[in-house]
Amino acid sequence: MWPEGGAPRLEDLAPSSTLVVYLHGNSMDRGFGHRVALYQVLLKLGWSVLAVDYRSYGDSSRVRLSEQSVVEDGVAVLSWLEERLGPDPPQVVLWGHSLGTAIATQALVRANYTGVAGLVLESPFNTMEDEVKHFKVAQLTAWLGGFNIQEELRKAGVEFLTDQWLAQVHMTSMVARMLPNYSTR
Repeated sequence: MWPEGGAPRLEDLAPSSTLVVYLHGNSMDRGFGHRVALYQVLLKLGWSVLAVDYRSYGDSSRVRLSEQSVVEDGVAVLSWLEERLGPDPPQVVLWGHSLGTAIATQALVRANYTGVAGLVLESPFNTMEDEVKHFKVAQLTAWLGGFNIQEELRKAGVEFLTDQWLAQVHMTSMVARMLPNYSTR
């Protein structure tokens, strides 16, 4: 998405431009209402926005979802950008929301793309285990069923150990527990 009067192609973005790469959370897809409102705010700031869906989200191809598949998608986006933006890229900000924070953090480390200037983590969590333990039903189910949440997440391939990956990020980062409702006024 391009701000009014902005460059019509990624390759035309100037080094002084800002491109936000948005990785969404688990619910819905890149076109969900509150996400579109955020894009509109970013566009009004004069920034370009690249919002993607992971496989099995939105109109993307269907696959068995796992941490590996969504992180691969994040890495693919960063690799794709690196190929297109060349040696003088715009200021790239990687913005993850909720589950997207875990994907963004791990993809950033794995891709090793030096063109990212900053990382925004909106409503992040440390690990999926911590996240699941906040749900009373999960706590009760684990207690009644006698199973280990961490072990079940490992077997399912969805540990999302954001805290371990974040320790390897060496750039300007902003963590926001929750941002207010976006307004386009």
